[in-house]
Amino acid sequence: MENVNINSSNVYDGTLFGKLFLERNSVCEIRNSLFDGCFTGGSNCGAIAGYVCGEGDNSTLNVINCNLKIESTTYNTWWDGSRDNAYSKGGALAQYYTEANGSKVIFNGISAEVNLAGYNEYGYGSCVVGGLVGELKGNAGIYIYQCAVSGAITSSGYSGYAGGFIGKMVSCDVYKQLDSCVTATLYSRFNAYGYAYNAGGFLMALWEKKPDGYIKNSYFAGSSSTATAFIAKDRVGGNKLRIYNCYYDTSRLSNKVYHANHSCYEIYDTTFDCAAYTTGQMGMQSNFKGWDFDNIWVMGDKYPELRRNNFELPEDFINDSSGDYDSAIVRTVREYTSQEMYSQWEKIWNSNYSDEVKFNKILELAANYGITDPKEGLEFVVTSKQKRWAYNELISDDLYTSTNFLKFLDDGGRTLLVADGLIFNSEIKDWLDVGTYVESDYREFQNIKICCMTIWIQHQ
Repeated sequence: MENVNINSSNVYDGTLFGKLFLERNSVCEIRNSLFDGCFTGGSNCGAIAGYVCGEGDNSTLNVINCNLKIESTTYNTWWDGSRDNAYSKGGALAQYYTEANGSKVIFNGISAEVNLAGYNEYGYGSCVVGGLVGELKGNAGIYIYQCAVSGAITSSGYSGYAGGFIGKMVSCDVYKQLDSCVTATLYSRFNAYGYAYNAGGFLMALWEKKPDGYIKNSYFAGSSSTATAFIAKDRVGGNKLRIYNCYYDTSRLSNKVYHANHSCYEIYDTTFDCAAYTTGQMGMQSNFKGWDFDNIWVMGDKYPELRRNNFELPEDFINDSSGDYDSAIVRTVREYTSQEMYSQWEKIWNSNYSDEVKFNKILELAANYGITDPKEGLEFVVTSKQKRWAYNELISDDLYTSTNFLKFLDDGGRTLLVADGLIFNSEIKDWLDVGTYVESDYREFQNIKICCMTIWIQHQ
């Protein structure tokens, strides 16, 4: 549907849908539309829908070039003065849930002006509020591109969750955020703990599983005394979801932390080329490294602003082969290897190049990841029964394995690679004799041997 204009007051759930159920292989696309709603405080509300469920595999909700405006702040008061209204609120969706494979939610070119306040202060309740989605739950892929959230986001409860884009994310497979910004004021209160970091400039509360993906070329410039700059209350930890070329206005944020875990300790090694700038520095185009100010951004009075005039997604932004959409083995391998590297490899492998050109391009790609001694890595695997078993379990197709297994090696018991890919050196002939290192029942090593010999011959 497109060119829809809805302006409603005193409504529940959503201006367009109360509840939306997406069947197998279905696509719900909403384009070039305006949704403006004033909702009763007691409703789980979003400007588009209160609740969306991806019931069947490969369903997609695609929202393109839409302006959202939503207000929901009223509440009831208990005898002790504690406030209460609803569990979840979001600028677009209050809740999204799926257990189906390959389901996607795409927000592309969205401007959300929000005034949302969630209260669940009596007893042990919690509430989740997000600039686009209150709560995401299940194994979906979430894609946010050229989106902007402004206004005010408040969450207060025994557990209060407030996020610039997402209030709470549970078990999602993929999260990609590119060329997006939040200028909304964020406030969240945890009655239970009183921790310092109760809101996230982009994401608040990652639970159960860290998604594949990344956050790139985005900024947070909202005023907050309780938020971290990018991600707060990350219960999963680790550095799998990485943040590149992102910035925040340190003049408006009390907590000078990019990324914090559930106990409010900072998580390191997840941010790359990120910086905290003063308001004055945020207005200088030269400070935003790698950003496209010719096509995507334009410098405004204080901050970069989105042009929102081209909504074609970047070629590698939606990756259909990630998450539970793949086989169990591929999903496991992808969890322990570089998503960024895999996307580049996949693009080459699915191209129309000849096999020889593909092999050469894969070798060039591998060289960029600095592998110089694959033999040493393989010997490390062979000398450890536990890692040999893990390696056997994590193998997918031959070429994927031969170009990705080394990153698995370097991370101890969890991973098999120093970096993704292979680059062959002078020891390749000796290294190719894999059979001398492994027991015969590890048949997949023989597959790798054949594959690597083929690549080596092509490379000569």
